[in-house]
Amino acid sequence: MATNTLLQWLDTPSRDHGIWFYGGADSWSFESYESLAAKARTVALRLRQLGVDDDTIVVISLRRPLDFVAGFFGAMMLGATPAPVAPLSATRVDWRTTNLRHAIDTVEANPGTRAFVVADPDVIGELGSTGQFRTPSFAMDLAADSGSFDGAILAPSMGLLQLTSGTTGTPKAIRVPMTALMANIWSIHEWLGQDETMAWASWMPLYHDMGLIGCLLSPLAAGADVHLMTAEQFIRSPSAWLRALGRNGCVFSGTTNFGLDIVSRRVRARDLEGCDFSGLRSVVVGAERIDPLSLSRFVEVTENSGFEMSMLCPAYGLGEATLAVCGTVPGTSPTVLRVARDSLQYRGVIKPAHDGSGGTVGIVSCGRPLPGVDVAIWSGEDPSEEMVLGEIVVTAPSVAAGYLGGRQDEGGPKDGCVRTGDIGFLSNGELFLVGRMGDGIKRYGRWIFAEDIDITLRRLLGPTARAAALLGTASGSDLVVALVEGIDQETAGRLGEALLTAVGCCDIEVRDVPRHSILRTTSGKVRRRILWDRLTRGELPGRTQWASLRDGMVEGTGR
Repeated sequence: MATNTLLQWLDTPSRDHGIWFYGGADSWSFESYESLAAKARTVALRLRQLGVDDDTIVVISLRRPLDFVAGFFGAMMLGATPAPVAPLSATRVDWRTTNLRHAIDTVEANPGTRAFVVADPDVIGELGSTGQFRTPSFAMDLAADSGSFDGAILAPSMGLLQLTSGTTGTPKAIRVPMTALMANIWSIHEWLGQDETMAWASWMPLYHDMGLIGCLLSPLAAGADVHLMTAEQFIRSPSAWLRALGRNGCVFSGTTNFGLDIVSRRVRARDLEGCDFSGLRSVVVGAERIDPLSLSRFVEVTENSGFEMSMLCPAYGLGEATLAVCGTVPGTSPTVLRVARDSLQYRGVIKPAHDGSGGTVGIVSCGRPLPGVDVAIWSGEDPSEEMVLGEIVVTAPSVAAGYLGGRQDEGGPKDGCVRTGDIGFLSNGELFLVGRMGDGIKRYGRWIFAEDIDITLRRLLGPTARAAALLGTASGSDLVVALVEGIDQETAGRLGEALLTAVGCCDIEVRDVPRHSILRTTSGKVRRRILWDRLTRGELPGRTQWASLRDGMVEGTGR
């Protein structure tokens, strides 16, 4: 018998509840938890025959959500620790190959730890034939396997190995004990009021903490139905996700600011015919700083079908705390606090500003700490008072046990506490996220964050523009670089002048870059440090269209 609540469903799986998998054209195929348990046991038998046991970390890189669920729980019921990684594209090998290679290398470099890989057959075959792949592996093919594991289910002590998304550098492998994983799941249940009657719909990747823990494991632990589609399916048809919420009786979902913007750009009222969002409780919005304008634009698209602002639920979390840290109370409209832009100084006091006054910025509240979680702001050696900008520090039972290989020299979780590297402030007990320490520069005592520049770019260029900001120091000067896919020289000049006025204390460069060259993580966040390194090494394609620098060139070694 499974002794852990997350695995108990495998002993007595439900025939009535389960997971709906999106097949395109608004078609969904249902797999009951009974059927999924049988598939997981088939995978477990094959993994056991190949030598996987409770000393193994199983790296999982699978495209189909159905395969992922079977592989994830097939490994876990043997006491092995699953380590999800973004799957390789079926048509091209991209940056995610590096993540797969990094995951394997990280596990194998840890003394006493064995690595095993579960991946799609073509990936195993391709990497094996090129000599890049020597790790023991299993090519996932549920149709080709038979038999069922009938041994005792062993809940792993290390429940999950999470690879960070790599926004500011090489992804790290976060060790999440089963106790921390379950503590976070129960906090999410209490925060949202989750039970087995409340179905979820999600497009968030299952190899990302928000998609895996928030949108799959949390409802699964409650015994609720889940509607799953892939991120690629969502990007091709964002209206299909909304129709899942408005037609299939789903109560919860999750998305990112990036996802809100996709809906605002591409969904029209005619796409939502027959949708009724009145039964929807919460769409959790997380994974990055939230733009107030993105919230309002999303509601404009969906409100005729009954969607209300109070259904959007801004939240804050990170892999080092397993997932969720803070969240807005369901049914409460998001709080947007307008503050004086010049008060965004590290260790500075935040000054509220009246709407319509010059030099202000709107910051969205991420809500209050979840049950059992403590959040403090540190601007020095001690916690700061409210309305003081500083680093967000989280203490909770859900904080991870550190990085694989003991990479504590980089900071990270330790003894139930993690200094996040994120910058924010508290007001009336609510957390307001401002930016990331790795994505900002300090000038004359004032922090300038890339997220602020991103918001400015969207407002100047329009929501359909593909653009991102990089901030760093080059040739001894603080520099803001706006990367824009397909910008002409005249538009770049107007944009550069506007940014120079808005920022005021840095050199500005506007650079035209080819399509798909603005790298993003699996959750849609810009991979700024990698882009900055490529830019300063002269390896980023494109050309400078406007610059406040005398020669318009970027030099230096980067941050």
